[in-house]
Amino acid sequence: MWFNTTHYLWQKFLNLLFPTRCVGCRSEGEIICPTCASEIERPFNEVLDVEALFTYRDRRVARVIWKLKYGGASYAAECLGLLLGEFVLTDLADNLELDTQNWVLAPVPLSAERLKERGYNQALLLAKGVSRVTGIQVMDNVLSKTKNTKTQVSLKNRTERLGNLRGAFMVTNPVNIKGRKIIIIDDVHTTGTTIREITCVLENAGALEVRAYTLAH
Repeated sequence: MWFNTTHYLWQKFLNLLFPTRCVGCRSEGEIICPTCASEIERPFNEVLDVEALFTYRDRRVARVIWKLKYGGASYAAECLGLLLGEFVLTDLADNLELDTQNWVLAPVPLSAERLKERGYNQALLLAKGVSRVTGIQVMDNVLSKTKNTKTQVSLKNRTERLGNLRGAFMVTNPVNIKGRKIIIIDDVHTTGTTIREITCVLENAGALEVRAYTLAH
């Protein structure tokens, strides 16, 4: 908790000295300005029940994801979470899921080692932004990652990715899952292996329905 508070205050201080600039056009204000965000293409969805806001092939998206995950730019999650929230709300409305009270948000958890290293969980920060827009409750205590796995992008094939995540996630509070509709939130998905593994864990715990939204694919 102390580390997270210090990190947040330090980021605020840096933002005063060096205002946030768009990763695309370098205009001052947001990590991705509205103009650049509107220019980024939606990805082709290859994974059932997983929707992504942006394509990772766009250099602006790749840059902002790197800043969020590895550059300590936790401040970026506020803007990005709000953008993702608008996308989630629109998608639910398009699918006639107008009662958001039926859903809860479950951010993809980090292992204890990775959380200590990074200082924050970017998926949780994104989920909080989504919640501000949609009004859907964030439940960050229903899932945990029980082992520190290799990054999925570092693995060569589907078999390695599946084996890497097998048994890596568990439901810590099944009573909060049973009979609920769950929306998984993450920053990026590539092959969908992480989402599939978590979906399986949630469904085995009694989740009524599981969907996933990510910032990029």
